[in-house]
Amino acid sequence: MKNLILDNPIDEHLKPVKDSDGISTSIEISNQKIRVQDLEVVGTTTGVTVTNNTITDIKASGFNYSSSAGTKVYIPLGSSTTESTSLSGVNEFRPFVVPYSGYLDQVVIRSEEACGSTVVGLHKSSTGTEIPNSTASATVTVDMTADDTAFKFDFTSSNTFSAGDIIAISFDPTNDANDTNATIVLVYDGSQGV
Repeated sequence: MKNLILDNPIDEHLKPVKDSDGISTSIEISNQKIRVQDLEVVGTTTGVTVTNNTITDIKASGFNYSSSAGTKVYIPLGSSTTESTSLSGVNEFRPFVVPYSGYLDQVVIRSEEACGSTVVGLHKSSTGTEIPNSTASATVTVDMTADDTAFKFDFTSSNTFSAGDIIAISFDPTNDANDTNATIVLVYDGSQGV
């Protein structure tokens, strides 16, 4: 295995990385960015992972379920930390525009209360419609039997979307949830973008 070293800058900030024989690699690096040709990531990564045009996007969200038990709310995916029972008039706070075609893989929910039978749904609308459809295209029901415990909502059918769709994720517990955290896992086809 060869050691990699930085060489003279290509421009003001970006520098090529060379192997121990002085041959430039496909990596260029600066303080805030890295440019790589033919990228293959091996090991542990966080956030977004790309493999052969497949992009895994992990979105984290948290909110205080402030509705009456048994009320469907939309998890904040935008610039807010509050859930809402409606997407109308607050479209900029809860929905998210998907940059690529793909699917919702899973949602993991952890709440400070035992929520009981809980429904998580994928809501989407295509180009020409302002907000995601209030009727979910896919739902998964899980019995959240314990508080402070993560539960996985595994989406396996009717969970796809197209590049440019606007999506939202709903959360509908039987019991009060109070402080709730969610992790949403989206999988994109990087070759099918907007």
